[in-house]
Amino acid sequence: MTISISENQAVISQGYKTFLSERYREADRNTSYFIYSFFVLGVFMAFFYDTWLLALGVGGTSLVAYLLCKVLIPGTLLSRMVISSVFAIYMLQFIAQMHGMFEMHFFFFINIAILIIYQDWRIMLPYTLIAAVHHGVLFGLQMNGYEVKEYIINLDTISYTMIGFHLGLVALMGAVCGWWSIVLQKRSRQDYLNKTRLESQLENMQNNIAFASEISRGNLAARYALNEEDPLGKSLVEMRNSLVEAAQKEEQEKFKNTGLAEISDILRNSSASLEDLANQVLTRIIKYMNINQGGLFILKKEADGACLELLASYAYNRKKYISKKIEVGEGLLGQAALEKDTVYLTDIPKDYVNITSGLGEARPNCVLIVPIKSNDEVVGVMEFASFQVFETHQIEFLEKLSETIASTIISVQVNQHTKLLLEKSQQQAEELRAQEEEMRQNMEEMEATQEELHRKEIETRGQLSAIDNTLATVEFDMQGMVRTANESFLKLLGYSLEEIRGKHHRILCESSFAASAEYTNFWEQLKSGISFKNDYKRISKQGKEIWLYATYTPVTDSSGKPYKVIKLAFDITKDKQKQLDLQGQVEAINNSSAVIEFTPEGKIVRANWIFQDLMKYSESELVGKHHKIFVSEEDSKSPDYQEHWLKLKEGEAVQGEFKRVDKNGNTIWIKGIYGPVLDMNGNVVKIVKLAQDITAEKQLLNWAREQKEALEQNTEHESMMA
Repeated sequence: MTISISENQAVISQGYKTFLSERYREADRNTSYFIYSFFVLGVFMAFFYDTWLLALGVGGTSLVAYLLCKVLIPGTLLSRMVISSVFAIYMLQFIAQMHGMFEMHFFFFINIAILIIYQDWRIMLPYTLIAAVHHGVLFGLQMNGYEVKEYIINLDTISYTMIGFHLGLVALMGAVCGWWSIVLQKRSRQDYLNKTRLESQLENMQNNIAFASEISRGNLAARYALNEEDPLGKSLVEMRNSLVEAAQKEEQEKFKNTGLAEISDILRNSSASLEDLANQVLTRIIKYMNINQGGLFILKKEADGACLELLASYAYNRKKYISKKIEVGEGLLGQAALEKDTVYLTDIPKDYVNITSGLGEARPNCVLIVPIKSNDEVVGVMEFASFQVFETHQIEFLEKLSETIASTIISVQVNQHTKLLLEKSQQQAEELRAQEEEMRQNMEEMEATQEELHRKEIETRGQLSAIDNTLATVEFDMQGMVRTANESFLKLLGYSLEEIRGKHHRILCESSFAASAEYTNFWEQLKSGISFKNDYKRISKQGKEIWLYATYTPVTDSSGKPYKVIKLAFDITKDKQKQLDLQGQVEAINNSSAVIEFTPEGKIVRANWIFQDLMKYSESELVGKHHKIFVSEEDSKSPDYQEHWLKLKEGEAVQGEFKRVDKNGNTIWIKGIYGPVLDMNGNVVKIVKLAQDITAEKQLLNWAREQKEALEQNTEHESMMA
C-alpha cells in the first residue's frame, strides 16, 4: 500500500510514538506474567530435580533484575533488551535443572515466541545470542576435556554435527521470529495510519458540515481551512466559489438588464426630436452609472465626407452646451468610429480632457469611447470620462446599449426618408408587378429543376450505396496514401481503417512487386490520369494471398488535374484458385498426353507438342486441316466415322481405341477420349481430344495373337500325324 507524505509524517509524529508506547506497555504487562510464571515453574521443578540453588538463586536474581529494570528504565529499548535476556536466563536455568539439552529447545521455542508480542526484531538479538553462546560454551568445554555430560544426559557427547544443527536451529528460529516481529510492526503502523485517517476524515467531515451550513444560510464569505487531501472540502470550496461567481454574474446581469430596460423605455416612449432624445438618453446613462462626464456624437454624411457632430453632452449634473465636429479618423474619437471598436484609456494624456466643477478642474482616471453601431454599421459615438474605473460588465453594458441606441437613431433617420421612399415605392410597384409574373415563371422552372436534381441525387445515392454494398472500395491520394476504405474492403484485407489510413498502397502488395519498376510505373501512369482494370494479387494483414478484379480510376478536379484515385474491386480469390488449378491440370495433361483441339466441324485449332511428335506433323501443318488427315480415305467415308462426329456435335463424349495414320503413312494406335466443350447455353464450341500412344502394346498384342494361332495350328497338325 502506498503511503502519502502526510501519512509518513503521521508515522513519525508524537501521536505515533504514544501509540507504540501503549503497545509496549501492553507487551510489558503480558511478559511480566510470564516472568512470574517462570520463577514459580523453576521452584516447582526444584521439588523433582533438587535444584533449589538454581531455582532460587538464578531465578530469583533474574526476577530482581526484571523488577529493577521495570523501576529504573521502564518503557525503554534497554528495558526490553533486559527482559529478552531474562527470558534467555530462565531458559538456561530450566536446562540446568532438567540436565538435558533436548528439553532446552522446548523452552527456547516458547520464550522466543513470547517475545514476538513486542514487534521489534532487535529484542530477539540478546535472547538468540545468549542461546548460541550457551551452546558454544558447552561445546568448547567438552573440546577442552571438561565433563559436561551432567548437562546433556540425553547424549554422551556433543558432536560437530549436533552443535551445528542446534546453532542453525537457534539462528533459524531467531530469524523467523524477528521477521514475524517486523511483519507485525508494519501491521501496527498500518493500524495507526487507518486510525489517523479515520480521525482526519471525521474532522474534515465536521468542518465540511459546518462550512456547508454557512453556505446554505447564504454566508458565501465564511472562512474555511481547506485540507488539500480532502476532495469533498475542495468540492465545497469550488461550489462556494461558483456560487460567489454566479452571484456576481447575476448582479452584473441585473445591472445590465435594468439599465437596458430603463434606456429602452426612454427610446421607445419618447416622441421628441433626435437631439432631445440624445440628451435624455445621455443624462440617464451618466446618472445610472455614476459617470462624471459624457458626450454623444452622431455621424453626419456630407458631400465632402463624413464627420462626427456632438449631439448631446453632460458633466457634473449639468448639460454642457458646446458645439463640436470631429472628422472620421481624427483623434481617438474619430479612430473609434473608423475601426468600429471600443477604446478604453486609463493613462490619460495631460491635454486630452478635464472634468470641471465649481471647485475647479481635474483630469479623469479613465476615458471610454463606445461606437454606436448596429449590424456593424456605425451611426455615432459615445464618449465618457470618469474618476472611477469602468468594470468589464459596465463596458459590456454600454456596448450592448449602443446597439439599441443605434437601432433607434437608424429608425429616426429612416423615418425622415420614409416619405421619399413611399413615393419611389409607388413608382416601383408597377415594375414589381410586372416582374412578379416573370419571377413566378422562374420559380416554377427552378422548382422543376430542383425536383430533377433531387431525383438525380437520390438515384446517385442509390448507385453509390449499391456500389458500396457490393464492391470493396478504397481511395488513395496521388502519392498512393490510403484516404478511406469501406467495410467490405477492410473485412476482405483484414485491416481496420485506422491501421491503413495514411499508409501507402504498397502494404497491400508483395514486397518484391512493390519494389519493382513495374509498380513505380503503375503509379506514375495513375498520376497522369490513366485508368487500370485487371486481376491483381494482394496480401492481407494475415499474409494471405487475395486476388481482386479491380479498377483504378483517377478522379480529376475542376481544372482536370487528378487529385485522388478510387479503386473498385471484388474478390475473385476462389475463382482465381480454380483457374490456376485448372491451368495446372491442363499443363499436366499437355505435358503427359497428346492433346488436340477441333472445331465442332472437325477442323484442327491447335495441337500440343506430344501430338505433333506422335503424328509427325508441325502445328502449322495441322491448324485449319480436317481430322480426316489422320484416317484412311475408306474410314473417313464410313458410317461409323460420320456417326462419330455427329455424336460430338450433339455434345456426347466418345472414347476408346482408335486406328490413325501419321504423316508418313504409318499406322498409329491411340487410346483416348473426345470431349465436347460447351458454352453457357449448352452449345458445343470446341472438341478436345486427349490420347495416349498404344501402338507398341497393340503390336505386341497382335504378335502374341499370331504366335497363339501358329501354336494352335502346329498342335492340330501333330495330333493329325499321330
